[in-house]
Amino acid sequence: MPLLESAKSLIEAATGIGTPDRRGLASLLRERKPLRFRFASTSEISNNRWPMLVYRDAVTLDGRYDPAAIFETLFKKNGWKGQWRDGMYDWLHYHSNTHEVLGIAKGWLHGRFGGKKGRIVPATFSCFPLEPDTTG
Repeated sequence: MPLLESAKSLIEAATGIGTPDRRGLASLLRERKPLRFRFASTSEISNNRWPMLVYRDAVTLDGRYDPAAIFETLFKKNGWKGQWRDGMYDWLHYHSNTHEVLGIAKGWLHGRFGGKKGRIVPATFSCFPLEPDTTG
């Protein structure tokens, strides 16, 4: 499946097929209040002072577009770089100099956030971005 998704991503980037334009993307976004999760730093993970934000159902998936392309367009619009499709690392890791955003376009995820003693957050298709809450 990763090979197929990689090929689709390249074709969509080159042709625009299945990818929403600015107006199409705007019509798919839904205002949502985030769920907030805070995690204490541990010896393995130096958690950020900002909470993890989870926006459920923040994107409407539309059959005119490839679901993954919707998220890629949204992430690109917001300046979030380093995109890939198909999966999340299944080992303990963290990012010391950046924040991460995830979008569940198909399927589901049970991801543990905050280290070994963190929280498992189940998510199904739709928007699941993680970003810093800089409002305090």
